[in-house]
Amino acid sequence: MDTDDELFICNAVNEERVVCRYGEAPVYVPVLRAMIPVGHYVIVSVGEGRSVVCQIIGRVEGADQLVEMLPFIPLYSREANDYFRSPITALPRALTESMCAGVIEVFRTSSIATVRASVISNVAFIFLADHVRSHLFNIHGISNAFLVRFKYSLDNHALAPLDSNSFHCFPDMSIQYQQFWSDCFARTIYNAIDHLRQEIWRFLCRYGASQGIFPKQTVNLYFPTAFTNYLSNYLQLSGVRHEECAIGEPQRKVDVNFLYRMVSPKFVYRYFRLDSADHMQCITNLIGTMSIFGVRKRMPRKDTEVVIRNFDLVNVIKCMEFLIHASKVKLRLYAFRHQIGDETSCPWLIPHLTAAAPDQQPVEDFVMTRQRYTVRLKSKFDFMGSVYEVVEELCDGHIRTVCKWGDLRGEEKVFTKEDVIRYVNLKRGINNRL
Repeated sequence: MDTDDELFICNAVNEERVVCRYGEAPVYVPVLRAMIPVGHYVIVSVGEGRSVVCQIIGRVEGADQLVEMLPFIPLYSREANDYFRSPITALPRALTESMCAGVIEVFRTSSIATVRASVISNVAFIFLADHVRSHLFNIHGISNAFLVRFKYSLDNHALAPLDSNSFHCFPDMSIQYQQFWSDCFARTIYNAIDHLRQEIWRFLCRYGASQGIFPKQTVNLYFPTAFTNYLSNYLQLSGVRHEECAIGEPQRKVDVNFLYRMVSPKFVYRYFRLDSADHMQCITNLIGTMSIFGVRKRMPRKDTEVVIRNFDLVNVIKCMEFLIHASKVKLRLYAFRHQIGDETSCPWLIPHLTAAAPDQQPVEDFVMTRQRYTVRLKSKFDFMGSVYEVVEELCDGHIRTVCKWGDLRGEEKVFTKEDVIRYVNLKRGINNRL
């Protein structure tokens, strides 16, 4: 038995004692501002920076604010020694696959913890290791995601393997849960995170060279209000300041007598800007470490991998802006291009460039993109960190351009025809292939 200021743990008498009682009413979690049904995995803060991963198994009879939980203990920790007769060196070998690297592995205990709902700090995601290794779930870098392979067996006081029949990654995978609840808070949050990550990668992993050195994009996304509230609350608790702004959005209206009009009602958005190393660490803890990096290569074929080599190009997020309103999120992404093998001052990119990348492999049947020798109207190229567009050819043979994006937006500049051709070919990646 273990007693803590926020946590009271006792050993279970039998296996039935630790089974989730799905028929009981959900628990209101003040930090999440949501009702969490029985069966969900949560993170419980126990003071002094300590936390425990637990599963809600039911309410305490006669106490509305107290809930019973099933703790999950890190497999390779001092706390695990109390559950095994053999020394910790006899524990199973740690997972070394790349998709499992850095993810904490836990095991299901046979104890029951009694806690207050007010000390629940976040929802947790616990996945079977087999599901992660088969690429069913992408959790690398997510701070509240964990792996599990074993449970503690009361019969022989040892670890017993878990499978998809005896363990459910999400509560709604259990038939008993489906009989009482139609939605799953954890699955709603995880699916929204995965959708957000895929949209970011869709932007960062574009192959075309026309995106330039500093690609940017605005994406309108629609999420359940449970996730927008979760995202806004997460950013505020992480110390990201926000402002409120009213944005008018055009909408079509057809009234009586077929009166067709366009209106522009204003909606209040919560504006968050993430542009520092701390902010990037905050967002990657939510959506994953590699979610802010993309590769400028053609999409790999199914069940194949592409190895990044020297002189390959990657896109890196340098700033993200979230505008959150009800079920709508406006996401503004600002990135920059980086060539593998070059040095960088970006603090969140440096840790991923420590290992030397392999050199390019010669390809005999490679066909180079056709080099351009003429200047076309509206051709775009990069110059001094800005994007310029060709407007017209002057009488003396020079080319008049206008800045379309950058600090000098709207400014006109005159280039020689040779310089424009060289800049356009450089933007199309010609020089990188010579």
